[in-house]
Amino acid sequence: MMRFLPRFIFVLAILCVIAANPLFAQEDLILSEGSTESPAPGPIDEYVAGYTPVEGLFSYYIDEATRRVLISVDQNQLNKTYLASVTLNSGTGEGLALAPMMWNNKAFEFRRNNQSIEFVEPKYQLTTVLGEPMAGAVEAAASDYYFGRAPIEAEDETDGRVVFDLAAFILATGGIDPINLTWGDSAWIDYEGSYISDIKGFPMNDEVDIRIIVYGVPNAIGDYVTSGQEVWLHISLSELPPDGFIPRLSDERVGYFVNMFMNYSVATDTADTRYVRFINRWRLEKQDPSAEISEPVQPITFWLENTIPLEYRDAVREGILLWNDAFESVGYHNALLVRQMPDDADWDPADIRYNCIRWFVGPNENFAIGPSLTDPRTGEIYAADIGVNADMARSSYREYELSVQPVNAMIDLIMPPGWPGIGFHQVPWDQSTLDILEKQAQEFNSDGGERA
Repeated sequence: MMRFLPRFIFVLAILCVIAANPLFAQEDLILSEGSTESPAPGPIDEYVAGYTPVEGLFSYYIDEATRRVLISVDQNQLNKTYLASVTLNSGTGEGLALAPMMWNNKAFEFRRNNQSIEFVEPKYQLTTVLGEPMAGAVEAAASDYYFGRAPIEAEDETDGRVVFDLAAFILATGGIDPINLTWGDSAWIDYEGSYISDIKGFPMNDEVDIRIIVYGVPNAIGDYVTSGQEVWLHISLSELPPDGFIPRLSDERVGYFVNMFMNYSVATDTADTRYVRFINRWRLEKQDPSAEISEPVQPITFWLENTIPLEYRDAVREGILLWNDAFESVGYHNALLVRQMPDDADWDPADIRYNCIRWFVGPNENFAIGPSLTDPRTGEIYAADIGVNADMARSSYREYELSVQPVNAMIDLIMPPGWPGIGFHQVPWDQSTLDILEKQAQEFNSDGGERA
């Protein structure tokens, strides 16, 4: 159940991203029907004079005085699908606002409509076979999701670049006020005190930090307080994973998480179901495809966040690396690697380029969780975090208080019978399940990876 809670919590992350200009209020950023028309925009360079530029996947312009942020999109970036991935980096320590915690992702496109940019989530729930006559019926049966728009504020006629408000995009992605979904009608956001704090740009992804102030929510020990509490969100805007990944169909006998959609084609008319379920899994490819056992082209690398107590780091590392025995049985040597995040690291653990084991504090909680982010088209895992509550260590010591090696419990925690960090449900494995996995691995290796 915990895995599905972040699906609606993602709304909180997006809605809370507000420009810090004191003149802005919530209603100023939610664009009503008919408000997208504006006078013909002028040249971008003139419009952003005095702004601080940040280059990355997209281009940004920051007004340091007001903290207002503009985003620039060129012609090649319009009508192209990207991913927005959200992590709660700092929360209130209670309920659904435990941090740090990876939340969810959303596919989106920027599409131009006259003098505005519309924000669209492509539909993936219905698919078909290209070229079949039924494709037209499938196209007409479901719509993409249009979740907001912003007026174009400046435009470069020579290369087609357009500039619009980043906060308008982030806010519209939520669509509704999720604070009420999380804490009830008593909660509200201090919009004047909330702002986009920092942006780091990279060729394939941009990392955005947002600070918000929330009132009327419980504190870390569950007491409701009248004062505001600071929450920090991190949003990654990134390219889709590259092509070439081979999706794998699920088998209901093995507990994988899945991406599910319906396929309408002649082939599924006679099938048991039109539902297609792709398992969530990492992209593992052998360096030497002809070898029985080979190093992967790109291993799955987990970083130990520097907040993990020193006493437990070796146990956490050992628990992760135990999974290499399972991967070696299907032909991969050193499929998983573990690295230590330096104390002076210049990168954020929420950056989607890094998979992290993260320690979090929730006085009323006692669990670990392994959220992952997947390509909605294929089920490919492109980022994952493992969150471990600090009180689990205390529980381990209490369970093993008669043992001379209580840290062994931490190894069991990191390597349970199933691990969401690599796509599995956390369920007990008996011998019959292991036999199924071994049989699937043999079938997959014998026919080039085309079967479940």
